[in-house]
Amino acid sequence: MNRLAPDEKAIQPAGLFTHILLKDDPLTDLADWLKPAFRSIDQMSLRQYLTEKGASPEALRLMDVGVPGWDLDTGNALDFLRKNHYYFWEAKNGPYSVVRDGTSTLTDAMGASLKRPVALDKRVVHIDAAPHGVSVACADGSKYSARACINTIPPTVLKDIPISGGVPARQREAWQRQRSDQSIQIFFEFEEPFWEKDGLPANMWTDGPMEFFAHTPSITNPEGVLRAYINGRAVQPLNRMSEAELRATALKELVRLRPAAAGLVRVGHIHNWSTYPFSKGHIANFMPGDIGRYVDLVGAPVGAMYFAGEHNSRTTAGIEGACESAENSVVAILETLGKA
Repeated sequence: MNRLAPDEKAIQPAGLFTHILLKDDPLTDLADWLKPAFRSIDQMSLRQYLTEKGASPEALRLMDVGVPGWDLDTGNALDFLRKNHYYFWEAKNGPYSVVRDGTSTLTDAMGASLKRPVALDKRVVHIDAAPHGVSVACADGSKYSARACINTIPPTVLKDIPISGGVPARQREAWQRQRSDQSIQIFFEFEEPFWEKDGLPANMWTDGPMEFFAHTPSITNPEGVLRAYINGRAVQPLNRMSEAELRATALKELVRLRPAAAGLVRVGHIHNWSTYPFSKGHIANFMPGDIGRYVDLVGAPVGAMYFAGEHNSRTTAGIEGACESAENSVVAILETLGKA
């Protein structure tokens, strides 16, 4: 039975969140979210804001399934409003392109263009951020020093790395308060497209343990790629499983939903953002009230250490936000070194 309000029933469950969130969107400029005029929204959780926008109890229940973040109660309404405002702004400004042979070929080419090869498999264990230089110590005993550095470590990891050089207490507090989306992606390999057997779409939104199944094009497989996305608090019970248990659960749930998939599908790669040690989550986000408290502190320079990453973006989001913040830090370093 469809328990949504009459004006919500025509909307697919997966589209409820952005439909209601962006209803009468108060943001007009990509930097509006930084203005004091929007601090009242900063104080609100997603649940409070969506309720104020007229979401029914059933819509709130469905939106809490797969919500980007942790849940509707801890998500900052202004943070999610500004990111989705950007995504829709981006979509309206023309089509996007994909990188031939995958996005990693772009970063590989960038790395190959450097005079010194990128040092891989290095885990930072200590940072000394002095006013006129930075030293970084790694777990394997290696050490790197420079007149300045750009730190892209997410706050969820950075908060646990010892840093000498006088990090202000409020800035440490800002890093402690930042949260990252809890997310798991499970990739399925299939012998043949089972959705052609049962005549149903390959994509599925569910309120079960696997939440959302998406079928996307693939460069290497003409039949595309099928993956499950699990977000928020639904990740926690899956994290208590062994990998073998998670694989069995994912396959069992897919076959339960789509019996035509039986014998035709196997679980391939699993990427768990929440347990990945170098990010401990996916996209960074603020909790209610924290934009006004900490937005200017998260990426404030510490000595000669500057910061970049999507969590430091000001007008964009995602990968574009990481590039934006990197450009800002590069310019700041060049200006500083030029004065030295």
